[in-house]
Amino acid sequence: MALSGVEIFKYLPKTNCKKCGHPTCLAFAMKLAAKQASLDSCPDASADAKKVLGEAAAPPIRDITIGAGDKAVKVGGEICLFRHEKKFFNPCAIAVSIKSSEAGDAAAKKIEMVKTSEIDRVGQKLRVDAIAVTDDNGDAAKFASVVKQVVDNAPGVPVILVSTNPAVIEAGIAHCGDKKPLICGATAENAEAMAKIAKEKKASLVVSAAGLEALEALSDKVKAMGVEDLVLDSGARKAKDMIEQYTIIRRAAIKKNFKPLGFPIISFADRTDSLSEAMTAAIGVMKYAS
Repeated sequence: MALSGVEIFKYLPKTNCKKCGHPTCLAFAMKLAAKQASLDSCPDASADAKKVLGEAAAPPIRDITIGAGDKAVKVGGEICLFRHEKKFFNPCAIAVSIKSSEAGDAAAKKIEMVKTSEIDRVGQKLRVDAIAVTDDNGDAAKFASVVKQVVDNAPGVPVILVSTNPAVIEAGIAHCGDKKPLICGATAENAEAMAKIAKEKKASLVVSAAGLEALEALSDKVKAMGVEDLVLDSGARKAKDMIEQYTIIRRAAIKKNFKPLGFPIISFADRTDSLSEAMTAAIGVMKYAS
């Protein structure tokens, strides 16, 4: 059960030092209760306070990191619904897909495009953030060869492994080492096998279902299997459905603190109905949900 502002206040230092950016500890406690601040903003919070307030202080949309090192992608971690309320912490990340049938020169060309995609926009570095290796033929060996090609030739670039076949994912993730890839994804049919892989490899996992009720149920099911870092795919492929469903997901997470939907979202830009045919992926939350 979520704690009230007054209950949270009891665990704070009560020094009103303003280091958190708020005028008093009580004001900060109220923001924590409203999911509009993070306990990390209080440098003097005790270990006991952090332990007790962990749930209350956690952002309503879980913070997830894909990849490792300087180019790791952070998504989620948001605490507000509208852009004017507070800045968004983690922008959407963009991934370019390489099909398993494109091993060799075609894959090499896309890898090089990703590596040279960075541009400077008024001091902000913009680039393609990740590479999604997409299973388009069910051939585990070919899928693994493309994953190895990406890992060897684009060191540091986060990897998304796209297949609903656990055997294919296992073959590919064997080449990822400690890169902490995103596995895409788990369905009602393969959830147990995918969750097992994600736990063993300490990877994030996309849960994919047709519609929000099915997505809620699958999210709870996979979390119960011990996988905490989830990304949501509601099955929406048309722009109208995306806006509608993503708005509902974000409102449920931010306003209602609804845990089963408190995760980042993945979108497929080609609008196909097949997970394995997606050409590009955008990870994050809708920036202008209304």
